[in-house]
Amino acid sequence: MSDWPGFAVAVGEKVRGRFSYDTESQESVAGEYCCGYYTTLYVGAQNALTLTFENSGYAYRSSKDLPVELATSTYPAGGGSDAFGVWQWDYDGANRRLVSITMLDDTGTALPYRPDRMIPDSLAGFARGEFDYSIYSPDSSKMVFVSGALTSVRQVSPVPEPGTYAMLLAGLGLLGWQRKRSSRAQ
Repeated sequence: MSDWPGFAVAVGEKVRGRFSYDTESQESVAGEYCCGYYTTLYVGAQNALTLTFENSGYAYRSSKDLPVELATSTYPAGGGSDAFGVWQWDYDGANRRLVSITMLDDTGTALPYRPDRMIPDSLAGFARGEFDYSIYSPDSSKMVFVSGALTSVRQVSPVPEPGTYAMLLAGLGLLGWQRKRSSRAQ
């Protein structure tokens, strides 16, 4: 059992969470080739993380003031584990936090083996996942590190942008107007 003011966690505690990522996130560090694999970092305003610890009710929601980054690492097939991660460093004025979720594929086939645009459209190719939550005092003299396996991941469909609905309504209105106009002409 670990106890931090406002945050208590016990071994075996369930954590529920949600993460979202924008497949159009911009590259912040270009694909770097090292030791047989490519690593790329991305930043996007639509990327988000939330975690809730069930026993204590402690909840974390990513700050909109700080970037939630995406990281990808890819090997050639059979050469190592492909990885896709969503993470954020946060500081609330009193403590620093690091939250990360990592999806892994030991076959090395979940991501294309290239240095560009490796953000996956689907998580289906990843066989397993893990999460980490760390909280540190300002001087790092006190810290709690929680790590666990993802037992289920459910992918939800992306939500269309509000502009998409506006264009759909305008298009339907235009079709209705054209029909009405053509029925009058006959």
